[in-house]
Amino acid sequence: MGLMLAIGASGSVVLWFTLFGAIALTLVTCREASLPWKSCLWWGLAVALFHIVGYLGLRGWVSYRDRATA
Repeated sequence: MGLMLAIGASGSVVLWFTLFGAIALTLVTCREASLPWKSCLWWGLAVALFHIVGYLGLRGWVSYRDRATA
């Protein structure tokens, strides 16, 4: 949402749908990775602020974490 407001695209319905989709995918990813609720909250806020870039960061972090524990 932060990036949408910064670039002046807060009226775009498509961007709002992708934001809500990214937040939903964040919650699903957190549940699948069995992350603590504070981590899920942190990543949810990061995705809300940075939109798709935040979600890609979450996926990269979860992938790195899974490789490190395997």
